Order: sequence, then C-alpha cells, then structure tokens
Amino acid sequence: MHCTFEWFVLIIWLWFYVADFLYFLATDTFFFQVQRTIRQIEGEVRLEMPPDVTLGEEDPSILARDRDLVSKLDTALENWARILSTTVDEQLQKQPQGHGPLAEIDFWRERNSALSALYEQLKINEIQTTLIVLKIAGVPSYSNFEYHRSELNKYYLEAKDNVKFLGTIERHFKNLAHGANFAIILDTLPAMMNALRMVWVISRHYNTDERMVPLMMRISWELCQRVARVVNVRNIFR
Repeated sequence: MHCTFEWFVLIIWLWFYVADFLYFLATDTFFFQVQRTIRQIEGEVRLEMPPDVTLGEEDPSILARDRDLVSKLDTALENWARILSTTVDEQLQKQPQGHGPLAEIDFWRERNSALSALYEQLKINEIQTTLIVLKIAGVPSYSNFEYHRSELNKYYLEAKDNVKFLGTIERHFKNLAHGANFAIILDTLPAMMNALRMVWVISRHYNTDERMVPLMMRISWELCQRVARVVNVRNIFR
C-alpha cells in the first residue's frame, strides 16, 4: 500500500512537470530563442580589420602619419559604414511576425539582438584605435561613419529599452495567449493594465499614442481570438 501511494505521488508530480514543460513550449519562447541564436550565428555581420594590418600599442598620432596605413584603415571604415547603414535599414523595414502582443516583444528582441552584435563590436580595442587614428588623420569618410554609428546607437538603445520594459509584462501576455481558462485571463487583466500604465509612465519609447495604441490593439486581438475559440455564438442566442 505504501509503495502504491509513492507511485501515485510520483505520477502526479510527473504530470505537473510535463504540463508545465508543454506550456513552456506552447509559448514558442524556447523555439524562438533557438531560432534567433542560429540566425545570429549563421548571419552575424562582422566588422573586419584589413587582413595585413595589426594595431599595437603605438601612439595613434604617430600611426595617423602613415599614409599607407591610413588608406587601408579608411577603406575598412567605409565598409563598416555600409554595414551599419545596411543593418539598420534592414531592421527598420521589418515588422512583427504575428498579430498578438507576444509578437511585438519578439520583434524588439530580434532587433536588439541584431543591433547589439554590431554595437559590441565597435567597442573592440582595435576598432577603437582605428577610429582614433582616422579622426586624427581627418579622413572625409569619418563623418559619414559617425552618422551611421549614431543611428545604430539610437535604434539599439531604443530596442534595448523596449525589451526591458515589455519584458515586465510578458507573463501577462502569455496568460492572455495560453491561459488554461477565462478565470486566469480575468485575473490577469487588472495586473496587466497596471503594468501597462507603469510602462507608459516610465518608458522613453512607449509613452506615446503611436506606440501604445498599436500594442493595445494587439492585446484586443488576442482577447478576441481567445473568446472566438471558446464561446459558441449559436449557444448564446438560443
């Protein structure tokens, strides 16, 4: 009898564990993270240094007098500017892949991931030294690069900020999309609205009608979808 009870407890525990794991998969978060990582590894854009150039600890003002070196670094800088411009333009053309609010969070995570890869590369010592050398040398391409770098910084910081704030209400969006019943959704709505209000007050980018209204429309769409899947209109009007 004791053994039977232990098996019963084990089965119950396994049932909850499997149910929780299936819920996790149902949110698509796991698959989205894997796919995004694969895309980042396969398609990561690198800011390459000239193959025959190695910058050591020498004074940048001395390096700036080497015309051959400056020419090679200038060519690399022009390539970097094109990469930054192309990457930003590609991200600005993308739209969320889905109608619900979770698609908007995934959209900002995707942009944050793509732009952060370049943002972090610009911190590499060799690239930093290159920029100092070319600034001292006064090459014309430097101002063009600075413009594209400022654009990259602007959109990266925007995506990073949006991921941070939308992440605070992601669990509410998951409840709307995957909650087991309407009781969970009803319990979620007041907390979600309070969280949205906090985002509106604190966030630097979701404090305008242009951003918040489309997000609210996505939430409304998700609620309509849940109702449509569960409520039978014919039964209501019998």
